[in-house]
Amino acid sequence: MRVGVCAMGWSWRNQKTACAGSVLFRGSVAPRADEFGYLARRGFDLSGAGETNENAHWALKVRHPQWGTADVVCMRTGVRPPRQLIDFDPTLTRAEREAAYLGQSTVSVIVEGERADVLRDRKTLLRFLRAIMGDDGVVAVDHTAQRFWPPEALDDEIAHDADLDVESLYTIHAVTKDESGDDEVTWLHSHGLAEIGLFDFDILRPAEELLGRSRDVLRAVAFAILDGAVTRNTPRYSLVRPDGDVRFVDVRDFRRRGGREANDLRSSAGDDHNRDRALLCDVAGGLLGRFFGRVTPSALLSRGIGDHETVAFSRAATSLMAERAKGTYLQFRQLAGEFAEFDFPVIAKLGYRVDGGEPDDREHLWFEVNHLHDDRLDATLASTPQRVARLKKGQRGWHLLDLLTDWAIVTPLGMITPRYTVPARQIRGNRPKFRQLMHEARRVSEAG
Repeated sequence: MRVGVCAMGWSWRNQKTACAGSVLFRGSVAPRADEFGYLARRGFDLSGAGETNENAHWALKVRHPQWGTADVVCMRTGVRPPRQLIDFDPTLTRAEREAAYLGQSTVSVIVEGERADVLRDRKTLLRFLRAIMGDDGVVAVDHTAQRFWPPEALDDEIAHDADLDVESLYTIHAVTKDESGDDEVTWLHSHGLAEIGLFDFDILRPAEELLGRSRDVLRAVAFAILDGAVTRNTPRYSLVRPDGDVRFVDVRDFRRRGGREANDLRSSAGDDHNRDRALLCDVAGGLLGRFFGRVTPSALLSRGIGDHETVAFSRAATSLMAERAKGTYLQFRQLAGEFAEFDFPVIAKLGYRVDGGEPDDREHLWFEVNHLHDDRLDATLASTPQRVARLKKGQRGWHLLDLLTDWAIVTPLGMITPRYTVPARQIRGNRPKFRQLMHEARRVSEAG
């Protein structure tokens, strides 16, 4: 795997930046400042209430002993997010999307980064957004990532102290053939990476599984951009093993050389979609093809990732994922218990040192979990090790929590992971109906 790291290391993370978001409330009448008095009873210190100027109804300085300070402002002309952004966000359930449509008035929240760490500062923003939302807000919006956070998603995130995941720095918009959103996705693109000084990416004719089972592919692309391993014009990058190379093509170059049919797939792209981004394409053949030939959307990302293929993450990315997995272990145990009645497969990825390798040279293997304990797992190896001779597929045993690098609960609606809890929220939204569907599916399977 070709892996590049910025000369400054993880410089994208070590930045002090302002984080901005807003909370949408039902109705067109803006909330009053005194309606947020409940925050004082929850340990916040409030100051500055009252009308400020012709642009704002009121402003508050909200302080928390652990999180720091946020500026909360109710603008007289608060701007609602376009309905299209709600339609395109694949992290919203249908019920959450319907609730978000009801948001007509907005309250803005601004947090000045104090930790010089974009992941931790962005999580601080989410904590303040959830506090301001209270019981009446319908959805929160991270302005930089253009990502929507319904109340339950925020509750899942702030229930633990793990750093925010990289996937929360951007959002993925899934554009379909027709405006109903029920047709196949023809254009997948990110927002949020350009806003932190990098660039976003597009995938045309994406395989359906990229938004489900294989969503790690999108994370690997984002990590490559964040690591500095790719630019908007990288001719070859190993995204999937084996033989899963892609090419990054600057959007301006793609518009000239991508052909009419491919460009028509993103014909609705506005100015903000035609700068600071690259399209993932097939690798060109030869030097002339690279500079003068037709560029074509990646066939790999249109067909999907096979069972024999693996997504290539850098060592730094794997380390960050492992931190998140360990930091959300308690949530993992709680979710496994919450959905135990459905007997979903519960799996964990553990990183074992390879034979003869350095301490951090590890092979990451999936295990089927039998029991989750405070500091260890009882699990059975589901993968076939390539470089760890002491482990065999089907072998059961105890494994220390220190080895954990990822986890998942496999449901018919997709995998619940440290980064993605949409299936959990869908099941909670109508548990009796889901229980009935699962019962009918088992009955049909047993009859067949």
